[in-house]
Amino acid sequence: TAAYADDPETIVSFADCVFADNVDAGILCNDYAEVQVEACRFERNGNPSGRGALWLAGHSSIADCVFTGNSSTTGGAVFCGYGQSPEITRCTFLGNSAQEGGAVHCVIFGSPAISYCSFSENVATRGAAIYCADGTAPIIDRSWLSAPRERQCTARLTPSPT
Repeated sequence: TAAYADDPETIVSFADCVFADNVDAGILCNDYAEVQVEACRFERNGNPSGRGALWLAGHSSIADCVFTGNSSTTGGAVFCGYGQSPEITRCTFLGNSAQEGGAVHCVIFGSPAISYCSFSENVATRGAAIYCADGTAPIIDRSWLSAPRERQCTARLTPSPT
């Protein structure tokens, strides 16, 4: 992991950085840490049994970034969850891979707002571009998903308790 944040009282910012060839996540955020990432490149981060490029468990904003060739079990490029709602704007996701969410995986009430992004050549068993599960409610606005496989935005709905 190139960068690690775990203090919810601090905002960590990255601009114009390159995160490449990290064995685990390029940036790992735990314990509701807030991160702001702008104009960064994430290349070939992660591994098939670990984390991908960006692992978020805190409120974050990601803008004007490029994610290429990242891989993991869940969310080859971006994993978000645990009630967090990152804003992902004007990003490019190209050739990322995972079992679930080749580019983006959101889980456990994580609700990302994804706008003006492009998804191409991402690969996953479920949700080549975006995979959502366990109470997530992503907002996808003015984003492009290449055909045909990328149109697989997969959502697994969890029934409400009765």
